[in-house]
Amino acid sequence: MANSNYSVVAGVLSIVSGVFGIFSSIGMILVSLVFWSAISVAADTPDEFPLYFFQTIYLVLGIVFLILAILAIIGGVFALQRKHWRMALTGAIAAVLTFFPTGIAAVIFVGLSKQDFK
Repeated sequence: MANSNYSVVAGVLSIVSGVFGIFSSIGMILVSLVFWSAISVAADTPDEFPLYFFQTIYLVLGIVFLILAILAIIGGVFALQRKHWRMALTGAIAAVLTFFPTGIAAVIFVGLSKQDFK
């Protein structure tokens, strides 16, 4: 069953997961900025440690999700081109971490389309 459309479906699903991941990472980074502005407004209060903690957590998670989302999009492009199966699988696994429902389907379809890759 060579040249099936599984790789195309996997690429599209991985790209969709990457786009959702970019939106969620931008949201996390914006939440981090909101915490930063809350810290600057309430700098005189002794309870500012939780705000610093949450700001750091959201900023780090936002950056990690952004990297995973970009990796998912790159893997989706490789799946659409049917080149570098390992990179397409890596992107699909990153897609699972960014947006689970379409990411798990992308992993399944990349696994089913291994024979289609060069």
